[in-house]
Amino acid sequence: MSDAPPAAERPSDDDAPIRILPPRGRRRLRRGVLGVLASLGLLRALAPGILDVAAEARIERATGGACSIDDVDVDLLGATITFEGITIAAEDPQSSATALRIAEVDAFWGWHELLFGDGGFAVDVRGIEVDVDLDTPWPGALAAGDGAPRKDGERVRSLNLRGGRIVALVDGAPVLTLGDLTGELCATAFGAGTDDSQTTRLHLRGEGSRGGVVELAAAFAPLAPSQAFSLDLSAERIDLRQLNPVLRRVLELDVEEGSLSATVKLAQAKGRRRGRIEHQFHDLRLYSPDEPEVAHPMAEALFEAMLNSSDQPILIDEAVDPDAEPDLDLRAGLDEAAYRGALDRITGIILRGYERRLNTLDGYRASIGGLEVDFPSNHLIFTDIRIEKIDGELEAPFLELRRLEVDVEQSVLTDAVQTRKAVTLVEPRLTFVAGPDERRSQLRFDPAWTEKISALPFPTDALKVEGGTVALRETASTDAPAELGLVDLEVEATSLAPGGDPAKVTLAAQLVGGGQLSADLRLAPQAEPVEGALSLHLGATPLAALNPITRHAAGVDASSGTIALDVDATIGGGEARATILPVLSDVELLGENEHHDRPLRELLLGARLRRLDGEALHLQAPAMTMEELRAALPSALLEAAMNRS
Repeated sequence: MSDAPPAAERPSDDDAPIRILPPRGRRRLRRGVLGVLASLGLLRALAPGILDVAAEARIERATGGACSIDDVDVDLLGATITFEGITIAAEDPQSSATALRIAEVDAFWGWHELLFGDGGFAVDVRGIEVDVDLDTPWPGALAAGDGAPRKDGERVRSLNLRGGRIVALVDGAPVLTLGDLTGELCATAFGAGTDDSQTTRLHLRGEGSRGGVVELAAAFAPLAPSQAFSLDLSAERIDLRQLNPVLRRVLELDVEEGSLSATVKLAQAKGRRRGRIEHQFHDLRLYSPDEPEVAHPMAEALFEAMLNSSDQPILIDEAVDPDAEPDLDLRAGLDEAAYRGALDRITGIILRGYERRLNTLDGYRASIGGLEVDFPSNHLIFTDIRIEKIDGELEAPFLELRRLEVDVEQSVLTDAVQTRKAVTLVEPRLTFVAGPDERRSQLRFDPAWTEKISALPFPTDALKVEGGTVALRETASTDAPAELGLVDLEVEATSLAPGGDPAKVTLAAQLVGGGQLSADLRLAPQAEPVEGALSLHLGATPLAALNPITRHAAGVDASSGTIALDVDATIGGGEARATILPVLSDVELLGENEHHDRPLRELLLGARLRRLDGEALHLQAPAMTMEELRAALPSALLEAAMNRS
């Protein structure tokens, strides 16, 4: 049996004696509690002053400017720090008017996240006002980061901007104001390294002082924002007149009236930049005859015309050169940004704009070597233009052009008459390829090419070609590839603009391995019905030189023989009439020791051609419009040949 007393006899816990601290212990406990409370109180009292001084010093080190903070409040239980009345400006206000003023900044944190998690702050900013002095954006250099990731506790997880404005200043006066500004910045991932694995998202929206809305959504790598980013920018009817102080300083021109709408989608990563820009100018007018003291009237008039016609989207797909200087770097101020001269800058804008316009040609890419502009005489010279097929297996580009010259009439300065232009092509080379498949062929071109290749939106009244070359390569047949070439091509065309006299075109060229080609055309294509006349002469030419055309069109070629041709045609009264006089000798299509894909066709066609020697062909075709004539001409020509032979 156990010697333990019965349960009824054991004393209960309630009957246990209560241990009471002695007086000395109670005094120590009170001192400890009071010490903790006093420490917390002292910390609460000193924290605002410490944070105030520390924050001002840190901001001044980073910006090189002067910083002041009106008040700091710390709520430890609420896990909040509030900064009120933050002002950042240049130490010498005379050196730059750029300033940042913030009514209130609230920084929040979570104790559990701060002690045991990734940490970081959520920040609310209210009442931000930014003045940017474009003459001198900032007198000193901003401190650059070392590229190392911030400590977890220093990271800003999110930032909300509530109510703000941005004002751009020139000569101390506002030129552009974005009010009712709201924004949101959020870091969606935290990486441990310095690569682009982190993502920060930004959203801003503001309204212009003269109307219009600007909205920006962006994502970027916070440790390398200039290397990896994407942005989506939209602007709706931003009045361009408010930018005149900037335009006068940088381009020496201004806007009389007009606004701009645009959408920009741009992304950059791994050393490549891709994007699309769509823009539209509304009622844009740069030059006015009544405008006093215009520095470059011709430049304003030409630039206005080009901008008003620049409705083609701009496609961007290019490698990023990290050492390239920006086209317009405003960080050093307007005077430094415009150091190359206004006209040089306008020339650069025209060059890049025209190159991008050519790159809208469907299926082709383009490059331009340079541009020379004589603004007083309205003379533009584009050099070394090259247009080549994209994703094609071809060595030769579609077009090589040593020089494109554009002359605009002086009437560009007045609205009294329509302005026209004259175009000269120096040493153009066109190469057509009839290959076995689409990738190895170069016959089709963008149907809208006439609009896209126009350098200026004025109708072309005169066209001149000097030293041109046209080549047609046939590579689809089983025989050796054949090439038909025209060299020493000279073309002179006048009265091409609609509404004037009938167009006059003269042409002269040498057929490679053949005779001289000449033509004289008079045509009024806008008349109803069409009116015109054509005279064409081709000197004695070996038929074998024409094999690229006959192979592609009819699947036959010639072994021997020559052809000479004279054509006289008239168009009028809704009908085209032509007399074609061929002179053929020693014609043989079905040669010995040759591979023949269609021997029977060659045999019959050769016999018909021999019967056409010296026989005039009379052709008739409907021609109310040029479209009707083009559609009816092949069948009418075939019918005339069959009837005569």
